[in-house]
Amino acid sequence: MARRLLKHPVVRSFVLLLSLALPLASGCKSGLISVRDGDAGVGDGSGPSAQAFFEDRVEGMLDDRCGGCHGAGRSAPDFLRPDPDVRTTLLGYPALLDLASPGDSRLVTKGEHTGPALSASQESDVVRWIALEAAEGTMVTPTERELATAPVEVREGFNNLPLDALGMPASSIIFVATRVGDGVFLDGVQIATGPMGARLDHPVFVTWIEGAPHPDPVDRFAGLTLTVEPNSTASFDTGTVILTDLPEGALLSVHFTAAGPMTTPVVPGTDAGVGGPAPSGCTELDAFRENAVGPLTTFCLRCHGGGNASATASIDMSDVDATGDAALRNGCNQILGRISPDMPSASGLFTQPDPSSTSGHDFRFGTTGELENFRSSILAWFSAEVP
Repeated sequence: MARRLLKHPVVRSFVLLLSLALPLASGCKSGLISVRDGDAGVGDGSGPSAQAFFEDRVEGMLDDRCGGCHGAGRSAPDFLRPDPDVRTTLLGYPALLDLASPGDSRLVTKGEHTGPALSASQESDVVRWIALEAAEGTMVTPTERELATAPVEVREGFNNLPLDALGMPASSIIFVATRVGDGVFLDGVQIATGPMGARLDHPVFVTWIEGAPHPDPVDRFAGLTLTVEPNSTASFDTGTVILTDLPEGALLSVHFTAAGPMTTPVVPGTDAGVGGPAPSGCTELDAFRENAVGPLTTFCLRCHGGGNASATASIDMSDVDATGDAALRNGCNQILGRISPDMPSASGLFTQPDPSSTSGHDFRFGTTGELENFRSSILAWFSAEVP
């Protein structure tokens, strides 16, 4: 699998850029600051506001020095696009702006690369602007956002970051990881939603190395909003992410400016809020019991029912053989959220244990016949659930 992925054009570029990019991916700091005592005129009300200073001294200069590569529609990260305005866009790229030490911001230190360097006075203006923003409390780094997935260790092959704790039951961010040097290439990055769908704003991938957070320096999903229907999948932009500094044992989390369910489902034919909360997600529990419970219990429950912590965190199937309707619905919802309504037979629930798969899944069926029997049983229930 690794040999084949190395032929991928994005991965080839990753390999070529890895040694150059590593220094840029390190040293990221987190935490809001108050500007140090003695910085006269910064954040004490005696000087211009951060917005006024940016518009007067910084915006035009950055457009002139950097806009050729970083403006709207350019090949490099477009952190100078005027959508809705350049300052707002820049503030959406926290990896460029170091709040704890404005002079160390990548917007300043990366001046001389393929483009022109900033002059000393230009650097001074950028540093002063960042200090003003920090003093006004404008900016929040990704690691301070309350909305984030739990950090998990990235494994070679298939990975799953559950979103249940963010109010999106049976929803996850999924991807296939391939290690390249000290970094990883994430392919097929998408969200697979459960019965309530999902809405995610401005996801930022954060690497945790020895407990220290390192937000993705590219901040490639600034401005991205994903609104995904229940029991569906959607890719994160191109579906690929390159993290140049994610050594073995490091953890990964994804942070958002906003995250939550797309909808609160109700039972058809009832009024929302009348007669208590309405059951959500799975409704065809008899079909689930008849067709899905047996194969899931036989092939999946040993690991996904608590026997393997990583597997259970990926898909918790501990309730798929429950006797009570409420608990069984929880288990059913977990499975429902892992089947794509557009291409159900190609869902990860079936491709991961495929005997020909190179996903790195711990279990694979011995023969394609066994897989097809498993698939047909699950889809017999699914066709009743989602006709």
